[in-house]
Amino acid sequence: MAFDWNEYVSLAERLNTGTPSVTQMRSATSRAYYGAFNQCKIHSPYSSKKGGDIHFLVINHFKNAGNSEEYSIGNNLDVLRGKRNE
Repeated sequence: MAFDWNEYVSLAERLNTGTPSVTQMRSATSRAYYGAFNQCKIHSPYSSKKGGDIHFLVINHFKNAGNSEEYSIGNNLDVLRGKRNE
């Protein structure tokens, strides 16, 4: 059974409602990033690649795709990754 990464994004939304605690916000940010990242990875040339540089490769794939929609996806993913790492 394949994992549905959209469920991670949905969980992030549920965790980030009302007045979330710091723990909820941190968990929501992490779930949102990994849900979005893995959806993007599936739709990139790196879908089967693993390793430390995969996040950089997927983000840059979208940022350098040559159209504004994919650039926006890559840029938003990069911002979210920064927040997750923060």
